[in-house]
Amino acid sequence: MINPRELKIIKDKVKKERGLDLYQYKDNFVDRRINLRLHETNSKSYSDYTKKLDTDPEEYDYLFNALSLKHFIYPRSTLVT
Repeated sequence: MINPRELKIIKDKVKKERGLDLYQYKDNFVDRRINLRLHETNSKSYSDYTKKLDTDPEEYDYLFNALSLKHFIYPRSTLVT
């Protein structure tokens, strides 16, 4: 789990650099999505991930996709009669 200070740093960075206000999302949701991106980018810390955002502009696209609710598809169970 990201600590509140690190989460604020990332939220502020994303808002300043790309205009997306992550404060509109619940912290747990943002934390889970950022942790997903940490894992997928092999970042060892949140500080490493912010550096990744600085050096790889495409990472913002991947982060935004991870934050998108339509990115995740939940299968419907079928009713057996």
